[in-house]
This record gives sequence, structure tokens and C-alpha cells, in this order.
Amino acid sequence: MTYTREQILHTAKLLQPQLAKLPDLNLELQTLISQAEKGQPVEDDILSLLASNDRLREEALKLLSTDEKNGTKSASLPGNPTAIASTLRYECLECSKSLKSPQLGIIPKCPDHPNANIKAI
Repeated sequence: MTYTREQILHTAKLLQPQLAKLPDLNLELQTLISQAEKGQPVEDDILSLLASNDRLREEALKLLSTDEKNGTKSASLPGNPTAIASTLRYECLECSKSLKSPQLGIIPKCPDHPNANIKAI
């Protein structure tokens, strides 16, 4: 089983705005999307790029699995699907309380120190 060209391109376009803080990956993904839109066979390159970053990989899996729920078959991205769990954890720098993110891309606030700086752990 493989992802369709449309699934891969759609997922890449949805994830591209999240790459604003990763300029190298953003530029590479933008180039690959442009090549795909011109008909070049870069689907494997797009999947490899999305799998190269744990957070991107997790988001791509979520987006691609929604197609599966809608009746489109899909396969797994390369890598360990449980590796992302540690990147959804944060710590309050004032009290060292461990915090979990409810969703990728959302940095939680400490209930005891809502204005404190938070770091990923």
C-alpha cells in the first residue's frame, strides 16, 4: 500500500505553514511541492522530508490517516511512531512542573505560572 500523489501533496501543503520556524525544511518542502505540481515524481522525497522531523512526522501521520478513515488505504511513514511522545512534553521554568501538550504545535501554560517561560523537554 502507498499514499496517493494527491494525499502526499495535500498533506505537504497543509504542513508547510508550520515550517516557518524551520527555514531549511520550509524551503526544501516548498521546492518539492513546486516540482510535484509540475508533474515531477517527488512523492518519496516529500515523505522522506516529512519523516525527517518528529513533529512533522506526527502531523503527517495524523493527516494521512484521516484519508484512511475516509476509505483511502495508506501505509506508514518510515520511523518509530512512538518517538514523538517525548516532544509533546514541556516544563515550566519557574516551578519545573512537567506539562503535556494537548496537540502538536500548542505549547501549554503552567496552571500555577501562566506567564512563565515554558521549554520543551
